[in-house]
Amino acid sequence: MFFGIVLSPTGWFFAGVIALLMVFAPFLAIEAIAEHFPEPLQTIIFIAGCYVIIPLIITYWYQYRFKKTGKGSAIFGIYCGFFALLFFITIFNLFSKPFTLNSIMEPLVTGAITVYMILVAIKTKKQVMEFYEEQSAIQKKIEREEAIQQQAQAILLAEKLKDKQGQE
Repeated sequence: MFFGIVLSPTGWFFAGVIALLMVFAPFLAIEAIAEHFPEPLQTIIFIAGCYVIIPLIITYWYQYRFKKTGKGSAIFGIYCGFFALLFFITIFNLFSKPFTLNSIMEPLVTGAITVYMILVAIKTKKQVMEFYEEQSAIQKKIEREEAIQQQAQAILLAEKLKDKQGQE
């Protein structure tokens, strides 16, 4: 059965804006927290939060959800796309600005995050598929053993009936 939401174009626009704000809320929260600290610590908190903590939390949540339900996550895909887009933006900015340590580190960090998230997704999917294949093999083995037991019981029952008929 198909369920849908009927919204006007303006309603869909506002729903999209709210969804984007909800997706990027962790970044805004980290920025708000970091503003309460002096400058060197503010930068460290922002970089650690946005480039380490958020990707780790998202990938852990994706692994947990995928292993639990066997389904992927659109939110994980959105974040992967966001970091990939950020990577491409920093690559294009690299050629338009003079080379500095920050301009060189930005594409490396965002690229590493993107690759990490994609590799975690591939690894998790592979692990879950191997688990399902293993469970399927175990189930087939159990069914095969049950079928063999049923056939053995049927043979024994047939022999008992034969012996009964032979005695009569």
